[in-house]
Amino acid sequence: MDITYVKAVFGSLRKTRTQPVYRDDHDLILQLVGVKGLPVHFQAHFANSEYGTAVVMMGSDGEVSIPNTLLATGLPVYCWILVEQGISGAVRYSVQIPVRQKARPDGTIPPEQADIISQAISALNDAGTAAQEAADSAAQSAADAADSAASALSAKADVDATLDRVDKLEQQAGTAGWMAFEIVDGELFYERTPSVQVDFNLVDGDLVMEAINE
Repeated sequence: MDITYVKAVFGSLRKTRTQPVYRDDHDLILQLVGVKGLPVHFQAHFANSEYGTAVVMMGSDGEVSIPNTLLATGLPVYCWILVEQGISGAVRYSVQIPVRQKARPDGTIPPEQADIISQAISALNDAGTAAQEAADSAAQSAADAADSAASALSAKADVDATLDRVDKLEQQAGTAGWMAFEIVDGELFYERTPSVQVDFNLVDGDLVMEAINE
């Protein structure tokens, strides 16, 4: 089993603080450095509050085990040692051991973290939905534009076909020829295309028109 040492170094003051540990750590050893007059064997008092009920542990050679039960609470662990100083009485040394949280071994997530993660996932999903809707809208706009272009081309084709038919009809009319008659002040006038050849004759007092085939 690996043993991790947590060092508490005292200077001019009789109060110090160690580096943070984790609530899931086990079998940690507190090393006391700078405690004047510390006997080889001594008592150390541990609690989750400076004024709480203490757990008494026996230490030796400046080292003492930190109770696993106190680490498991996730709260800071406090330790104090009373050192006899002869006729001047006992001197108290105190240590604060910060305790941090680790991810739970079973993979579960604390409720406050789960809420933050849920909000983040929801925001990502909303962003993805908005992006997809924007893409769909752009695709529909492109399809509508393509349909409009196709309709415009189709309409132009219809117009071109109609103009072509009119032109052909005009050509056919010019080829077939035409003739128009009009009476002005008792006189007969007529107009014709060059392709129309006719001959007029009086037969028994009637005007007879005959087509001349070339």
